[in-house]
Amino acid sequence: MANYCWNHVVFNGDAAKIKKLQEKFSKYEETNYFTEFGDYVLDRGKIGDDEETLKQRHDDLGYSYGTRWWDFTMDDIYPSGIAEDTELKIMGDSAWSPPIMLISEISKVYKVKAEIEYDEPGMDFAGKFTWNELGAKTSQWEGSSCEMRYNEDKIGWIEDRMFCYEGEDNSEYTYKKLREDYPYATKTHIRNLREQIIKLNE
Repeated sequence: MANYCWNHVVFNGDAAKIKKLQEKFSKYEETNYFTEFGDYVLDRGKIGDDEETLKQRHDDLGYSYGTRWWDFTMDDIYPSGIAEDTELKIMGDSAWSPPIMLISEISKVYKVKAEIEYDEPGMDFAGKFTWNELGAKTSQWEGSSCEMRYNEDKIGWIEDRMFCYEGEDNSEYTYKKLREDYPYATKTHIRNLREQIIKLNE
């Protein structure tokens, strides 16, 4: 069984291209392979291409676009009720890893800006990538799921982390050990974390 990787993707660009992407993504349930779906979205194949046809195009049938499947939801077509929407949001779990390669290729082929934020807490990795309308990567951050949580909500991170040490003795959460475990956190936040752990275990 695959570990679930959460993905949040946003495309921005010409309204006609965004509409086409929405319509393509709405056909996902009609495909049998993620490579089949990826090829269809990128106009490199069609729905119904069999395994042999796909193998002629791809060395790795399972992970050519970064994952084996993506259980996503997306905005309704024209969510604002007008035909000039230039943004599409797609989110949901993929198998083991994020569909980064597909998002990158969509940016190149459709000439749209793209961004993906992904988080896989089971294996403790996360990241953020952005591409411009020419398909060129403009930013990239990769780290642990724990670090992403820290970057986004430091107080929430302390509350989450403290319960990892519930019932432990003092040797398990010395200041030095916590600094080693969480090198990205400030000294102040490490001290706050240690204080909360001590209170929890009193």
